[in-house]
Amino acid sequence: MTEGRDWVRVVDRDRCPDCGLMASQVDPTEVPAALRAEAQAWQDLLCGDRFDDGALRRRPAPDVWSALEYACHVRDVLAVFVERTRRTLVEDDPRFGWWDHDAAAVAERYNDQDPVVVAAAVVVAADELAVTVEAVPPDAWGRSARRGDGASFTLAGLARFVLHESHHHLRDATVAAGDGRV
Repeated sequence: MTEGRDWVRVVDRDRCPDCGLMASQVDPTEVPAALRAEAQAWQDLLCGDRFDDGALRRRPAPDVWSALEYACHVRDVLAVFVERTRRTLVEDDPRFGWWDHDAAAVAERYNDQDPVVVAAAVVVAADELAVTVEAVPPDAWGRSARRGDGASFTLAGLARFVLHESHHHLRDATVAAGDGRV
């Protein structure tokens, strides 16, 4: 199996063609504040009055996640990247295995979870990753790691990618819960 999105390329591109984020232009020291802001946006999406429970759980197509499934995915991505960030700080060029996010969605029954609980967990996970990223020494941003297929990236790229992941999927979730338009 391979990673679904080329996460090395996403952080080097000027602008994501789907969500518009220019991750390559984000200073990695700004990622913690951005992650916390993204978590608040997830909280607003899942707990606000814009979408009802049915809209949050509705899949716009059989092969497209619901807003709630995207939120659970982001919660879990944040947790995975806490571990990956910590490993990159202490190991020389660690190699990360592939995390099967589709299998996680099924095994953890993402669409059956409580949106309020998920929203709170996204906030907690974002804060844990933000604290972890805030602790990165200035001279460590260039530390390298490899994903399962051998593609190399830096700690700065890893931080930018996880920010992109949250931002991108917030857009996906908003579209899934709404009428298909951003």
